[in-house]
Amino acid sequence: IMIDLNQYKNGNVSKEELEEFTDAFMRAKYDNDRKKRWQNLLATEQNFGRQEGTQAAKRISKRVFLWAASAAAVALITVLFLFGPGSSPATYEQLADNYLAKEFYENREDDSRGDQDVEQMKVEATVAYNQKDFATAIARYETIIARGQGDDTHHFFLGLSYLYTAAYEEAIRNFLKVPELNPSSKFIQEHRWFLALAYLKNMQVEEGKSMLQAIQPRNWKYQEAQELLEAIDR
Repeated sequence: IMIDLNQYKNGNVSKEELEEFTDAFMRAKYDNDRKKRWQNLLATEQNFGRQEGTQAAKRISKRVFLWAASAAAVALITVLFLFGPGSSPATYEQLADNYLAKEFYENREDDSRGDQDVEQMKVEATVAYNQKDFATAIARYETIIARGQGDDTHHFFLGLSYLYTAAYEEAIRNFLKVPELNPSSKFIQEHRWFLALAYLKNMQVEEGKSMLQAIQPRNWKYQEAQELLEAIDR
């Protein structure tokens, strides 16, 4: 509305111009007042939202802290129960049992050679052993060896089959054949470890200790061998 304010003050405008200017002025004032009310309302709601968000975050943080504290308490109680002043270190017999139960040494040998009948028995022995059918594995390995077709590998897994069935003397006998038949056997490190376990389980502690001491720092199961030696010397 293009009206000079001086004309408006002096009344030097027509009635139609005055009404039109007044309407425009009132609409502008109403719009400005409404804008301020909305700004105040939004500012209040945003501040309330921030407070609510902060409180919610504090509640969540408190719940997480309580959960973590509870978990830590349970873990601490478990550790104290297992290893606290009232508990005693595991004996070498317990450690040997744990190591035998912890992991199964799988037979991956599948490249033997010989007559067809013996070849079939070698496959059957491997399959039976890996399925932990030790009775069948023992029967097959014993037959292979009796036919003059056995090598260090077959004696090693026959020894393991006997060890897993607690026939410790038979296990020892077959483990000792491994380096005898092949001083460079790929199972030399493994044979030392399992022979040591067989000796310990057969109550031949000094023989077991000697075999554990032969396991070098870079050999397989060195750390476990040290734990067993410490348990024996306690």
